Amino acid sequence: KSIQIARHVQSIIDIKPDIIIIHFGFDNAIAGVIAAELLNCPSITWFHGSDIYVAPHRSLKWITKKSSRVITNSLYSLSQLKQLGVDSDVEVSYLGVDIATFRPLVNIKKSEEPVIICVGRLGHNKNQSALLSIFKDVVLTFPNAKLWLIGDGPSKGIYQKYVKDTGMLDNVIFWGNQSQEKIIELMNMAWVKVLLSEKEALGVAFIEAQAVGLPCLGTDVGGIPEVISEGETGYLINFDDAEFDSKVLSTIISLLS
Repeated sequence: KSIQIARHVQSIIDIKPDIIIIHFGFDNAIAGVIAAELLNCPSITWFHGSDIYVAPHRSLKWITKKSSRVITNSLYSLSQLKQLGVDSDVEVSYLGVDIATFRPLVNIKKSEEPVIICVGRLGHNKNQSALLSIFKDVVLTFPNAKLWLIGDGPSKGIYQKYVKDTGMLDNVIFWGNQSQEKIIELMNMAWVKVLLSEKEALGVAFIEAQAVGLPCLGTDVGGIPEVISEGETGYLINFDDAEFDSKVLSTIISLLS
């Protein structure tokens, strides 16, 4: 990838920026800090989570040493960087959402049927397989309950087959990728936001849901506990709990009730 990075460096130099702000610590970050050094201008590198898990440790350490300032999105991400040997100063700046956009809409009515909404890539540590399995038992208590899955991804076909095989075609709706406006509309119609992630640097989807006024149910992994206020804006379930499924189920039933 050296040629691609070199070309990226040249394209940045051609712009002659006063400051370079780099999002994610991948190859673009390598190009960004090299260009900043050649231009003798400051650079800010912002780590978001997936880059921390994927980028080689030596790259993370080199990028952070070369950056003027380093920022990440949660205390959890900060701890991950430190565990990987990053000894540069790192600041935490939480991501936010535009509350003028993500808000309760007075012209949108809640669905008459109980609706659980899950916004996230289908697969990629979002763990919708666990949610589908648990939702099968939710339907025993609420036969008219709906699960709206927003997003697309590599596991979509597997999930669709599971829904068909378990007879939940009338209960589970795959919305696919939707515009921000449509997602806000659907969240306003839903009753509960559930995302059972296996790994999450922060959990912006929970921030969006809470801004709309939805109670949230999530796992206590990564930065999610920094987003959900337990018992106030939602609930957290211990991901390693031996009774994880039953606790998620009882919490969903309680919220829908």
